[in-house]
Parts: sequence; C-alpha cells; structure tokens
Amino acid sequence: MMMTAGMATKPRHFELGAYLLGGCWSPAHQVFMWRRSRVLLSAEEVLGNRCLAENWFVKRAIGLDCRSPCSLLAELQGYELVMEHLQRLEHGVYC
Repeated sequence: MMMTAGMATKPRHFELGAYLLGGCWSPAHQVFMWRRSRVLLSAEEVLGNRCLAENWFVKRAIGLDCRSPCSLLAELQGYELVMEHLQRLEHGVYC
C-alpha cells in the first residue's frame, strides 16, 4: 500500500502508558488496568512465571471466598484483598 500525504500511520507497538495518559479509556478502566498489572507482577513473583500468574488471576480461590482475583479489582478493598492473599500464598498459607 502506498502512503499518501495526510494518511496516518498506525503505531507499531502498543504502549499501555500512552493509552492511559491519552485518555482513551475511562478512569475506572485505567484504575482496573493499573491494579491488574500490579497484581500480575506480584503473582508472577510468588508463583514463578507469567503463565501461572495469568491462570491464577482468572480462577476462583478459596482464600478469596471462591472469587477470582480479576473479579475483585474494580474496588480498592478487593484489590487489597487480592494483594493480601498473594502475601499469604508467598508464606505458604493457602486459605
């Protein structure tokens, strides 16, 4: 395809920060995505790799009253529960 003057080029890389700062997402979604990234980073450290962290993120956990971590991130209290649960997992407490 030939580029002509005035045609916008598509970005080659998805940059999360640019979209967050650019206002493309609602504030609630921005908060959710920030919490999601923090939880997944912590889960990756606790569980050993990204794949395990992503699987854990969407599965129900007994220690979270049979709710999935991703279902709790919309509210600050839920985010704190998930982070506390990860701390317990890190210390070998599974419930």
